[in-house]
Amino acid sequence: MLIFTSARRKVPYNYIFLMLFTLSLTVILPLILEQIPADQILFAVGLTFAVVFTLTLFAFQTKIDFTFLTSYCLCLVLPLMLLGM
Repeated sequence: MLIFTSARRKVPYNYIFLMLFTLSLTVILPLILEQIPADQILFAVGLTFAVVFTLTLFAFQTKIDFTFLTSYCLCLVLPLMLLGM
């Protein structure tokens, strides 16, 4: 259920809602992350970077349509390969 359907499409209100959402994330995220060990956080950041970097390189160099089956296979196999290492 969307409460502010008309307000979220008007210029000053959508920026205010975006600012409130961003500020709430900056308060909540450190509270959650302080309970997780640092090595797990760094591993998740590194794995995310590796997946995004590899998919970006694949998208730049390929002539295959990225929305076809090859991209899904790469998205599914690459994290499994990196986690296997």
